[in-house]
Amino acid sequence: EGSEATLKTDGGVMIDTAKVLKADVGASNGVIHVIDSVILPPKAILQNIGDYVAGAADFSTLATAATKADLVGTLNSAGPFTVFAPPNSSFAKVAKADLDALLADKAELKKVLLHHVLSGVVTAADVKAGEVETAGKTKFTIEINGAVVTLKSKTTANVVDTDIMFLNGVVHPIDMVLLPN
Repeated sequence: EGSEATLKTDGGVMIDTAKVLKADVGASNGVIHVIDSVILPPKAILQNIGDYVAGAADFSTLATAATKADLVGTLNSAGPFTVFAPPNSSFAKVAKADLDALLADKAELKKVLLHHVLSGVVTAADVKAGEVETAGKTKFTIEINGAVVTLKSKTTANVVDTDIMFLNGVVHPIDMVLLPN
């Protein structure tokens, strides 16, 4: 869903690396084009959350924090997880002295990062208002007002994007670092 494919017509019709063997096969609900191989989704979707965060420029502060808290292995494990992920712009809203202190305190950093993680996959369609327990055994409240999803705890964050799917879960970027009470 939402992925792009490249259509080529050099030496026959190709969709990405798959060659169209037979085109325009009628079906009761559409048309089928028979291809010679499986078309895989983009590489980012075929990664685990930890690998993606480690390589994504917008999440470099989160990657640094996950490394310092020894959570990269967790974010690469089978999960599945739902991660409300603060990108760099969210970490930039934290006072530098507070962020430096947090990055220096491994136990507190781990608590804060796990406050952003739920066990299981919760897509945008599955989000419900109410209190949820995180992977770190802390709680926050989800409020829904139309299309706006807000997470409330000691700090408040809004979900700014949804349903970035990975092998071991889903990521929803948020606009603020969510601190536990």
